[in-house]
Amino acid sequence: MKFRVLDFLACPICIGDFEPRNLSFIKSAESSEVSESSGCVICHAPAAQRYARAPGQPCKSCYADEIIGGVLVCPRGHAFGIVDGVPRLRLDQKLDKAPVEAKAAALSVAASFGAEWSHFDYEHDNTWTYSVQERCKLFLKEVAMTAEELRGKNVLDAGCGNGSLSRGLNQFGCEVVAIDASPSVEVAYKHFATKGNDRTHFVQGDLMNPPFRHEVFDVIFSSGVLHHNPDTREALRAIAKSLAPAGRIYIWVYRYIPGLTHKLKEVFRRTISPMPSGVKHTIVALWLPQAMLRQYLRTALGQNTARDRLKWGERFVLLLDHYTPRWRWEHTPDEVKSWYCDLGYNHIELTEDREWGFGMAATKPQKPAMTKPTPGDRQSDT
Repeated sequence: MKFRVLDFLACPICIGDFEPRNLSFIKSAESSEVSESSGCVICHAPAAQRYARAPGQPCKSCYADEIIGGVLVCPRGHAFGIVDGVPRLRLDQKLDKAPVEAKAAALSVAASFGAEWSHFDYEHDNTWTYSVQERCKLFLKEVAMTAEELRGKNVLDAGCGNGSLSRGLNQFGCEVVAIDASPSVEVAYKHFATKGNDRTHFVQGDLMNPPFRHEVFDVIFSSGVLHHNPDTREALRAIAKSLAPAGRIYIWVYRYIPGLTHKLKEVFRRTISPMPSGVKHTIVALWLPQAMLRQYLRTALGQNTARDRLKWGERFVLLLDHYTPRWRWEHTPDEVKSWYCDLGYNHIELTEDREWGFGMAATKPQKPAMTKPTPGDRQSDT
């Protein structure tokens, strides 16, 4: 964790600013990221450097050191730990648990996806059949922005999974905060930290109680994540609080698929998803060989595309994602559009449309400019 990430973080209980305490450091590696250092909001540089720098200038001190351990405390005394370089900001991770109870929903999501991403191989596997470069190209299409428009922007990857996309987006010159409820963020942090990971920040937290300041992100991206929370719409409303005026937001969710096959799959999912993690993962592992056999048969018959020809590990992750989460809500484009409208957003676009799901982007309106009365203006007496 870098000091810079404190410009985005806030207590998930009261949205108060965090003060870092009891910190342990290592010097960060040489940066290999494309984006430039940003001017910080709260400067934690030594006083001499702080006053020598003009306001708004890039603050290299906020990127210089890696915080490996410590505590984040808000003005109301809510304390959360920094463990192995990652801020741990789910409500159940509050160091003084009382009076906050562990959220069973967040724990369920974390357990399911933590186990799922533990099977991902960074060196050999693609994510959902896409390479990192393919996902970055798709990202531009989904948010309906150009690479140049992303330069200098602050991006939230809400539900980052293995973090590959989060790290890849830096090629567009933006700064990325990647959050996930699961331990996958710790694995991602350790993997990418060796590559000079100074402007891609990994945070562990719950999207129903996001640990972010309001209106700090220019772009919020959440693909295939919100529908795995207890309430998709409320998860959207929660993360949308952190979108800046004129900011762009994109979510991808499952759609309803008619037919007996899908119904049978849903019955199977609902049967095993409440089971203990080890049990349902064993069931899916036993299911994997027949899924691969059907894939090979489709390939032999010329009935599938190259994108459907997955390796065993990739297919296993895909099956885990489909069958093991506790929640898997399905929605319609009209439904998601109504959510954006309720938030007052405009420029609503269906930017990604597939058989099993769709993605919609929208823009938060810019705040109206304050106008000063001219000397000749007078208030009416009526």
